Amino acid sequence: MTHSIYPCLWFEENAQAAFEWYGSIFPHSHMIETNPYAAKASFSGVPFLGMNGGPTFHPNPSISFMVICESQNEIDHLWNRLIEGGSILMELGQYAWSDYYGWLQDQYGFSWQIHPENLSEIFKQNPRAQAAAFKMKKLVIEDLIHA
Repeated sequence: MTHSIYPCLWFEENAQAAFEWYGSIFPHSHMIETNPYAAKASFSGVPFLGMNGGPTFHPNPSISFMVICESQNEIDHLWNRLIEGGSILMELGQYAWSDYYGWLQDQYGFSWQIHPENLSEIFKQNPRAQAAAFKMKKLVIEDLIHA
């Protein structure tokens, strides 16, 4: 028996608009179906369901979506788009649990954690990269590779 598990996001009344916005941000995204009560879409190949459930519940940062990025351009694109109308929970930077990490809450109240997949490897291969990272206000992956 196979089960499909995917996130179901509660919206007051704008699931379709939110999913159209997310679809404009994430590559390989498409709307699967919509009706007045819900929207189903795939963002970067991951299926999501959005419910228009009214004002009873609101999203909070106790649940968030971790996005592992392959490049600086991807980090910048996702961070800059997802933060539109939202707020920063933790600036992009170095933390005890991650060499480069950022956490934000988007305009719909959902939180996203952004992290490059290769940063730990860059630091292991080039000790000067970590020293260079501490001097940057915003980490630039390409600059760290060549530090």
